[in-house]
Amino acid sequence: GSYRNPAEGSGAYRTAAGGYGAGSRPTGSGSMKPEGKKSNAGKTVLIMAAVGLVTIAMVAFTNLEGYLSDYLKGAAETTEAYNYDYESDFTRLNDEDVIEAGEPCMAYYHFPADGVYVSEQLLAAVESSDFGYKLDSDELYTDNYLYDDTSYFESIRSLYLEDNLSETRDDEYTDQYIDVNYDTVTNELHDYATRLYSSEASLAFLERFLTATEESSGIAAEDRKADEIMEEARDIVQQEQSSYIYEGLFIIEIYRYEGEDALYVYASYNDPELGSEL
Repeated sequence: GSYRNPAEGSGAYRTAAGGYGAGSRPTGSGSMKPEGKKSNAGKTVLIMAAVGLVTIAMVAFTNLEGYLSDYLKGAAETTEAYNYDYESDFTRLNDEDVIEAGEPCMAYYHFPADGVYVSEQLLAAVESSDFGYKLDSDELYTDNYLYDDTSYFESIRSLYLEDNLSETRDDEYTDQYIDVNYDTVTNELHDYATRLYSSEASLAFLERFLTATEESSGIAAEDRKADEIMEEARDIVQQEQSSYIYEGLFIIEIYRYEGEDALYVYASYNDPELGSEL
């Protein structure tokens, strides 16, 4: 099955120093997984070492006018500056405690959308799709902790999918999934990630994610960006590129690892304040 190092992070989330960057998340172990389920260790955490290489390559052919390079530089500096001391700085918390406290986590940018609602829309999309997939398992686990005075409160719903070739693939990373990550306290959406062999299905589920998120966020119909994003996303996939899309509420990464057939899609919140700071 698929494994991604839980000590490596992804997406735009806050570091303990109050900055934002990739690769600084101290863990993602999913401490409250349902008993009897396969491990979700690091399930929502993409392999940032590899993503970093892809991203550096992206800078060569994306016209982001220094935005991406500045972002990555800051992320790299933040990552290098951290030496994690789990015994003294790491505190595990349970759902009841963080919900009772009532404070949203500090670690992620939060979409103004209900992550539970979005995850239900993705489940409905899977169940009604005709891409040859069936739902293998629908799993929810939480990962709530404090690290160096920064709170990470995550609820991750993982939809594991199977197709008719799932049992015969011989590559190391075989899991196909849709992940929706949201705040344990507020249910506000954190991010979205998929790994699927079907590009057509990847695009269809991305579209459902975009429309559900914009709907839940209260974006007026005339201001929604899902159609524009999907046009660009289809072009990226058709040309077999790896690239970023910055549009509306969303930062979207679409990419493949070298030598791997699966398509990865990752979406996080395009916070306007972050853009104005760079």
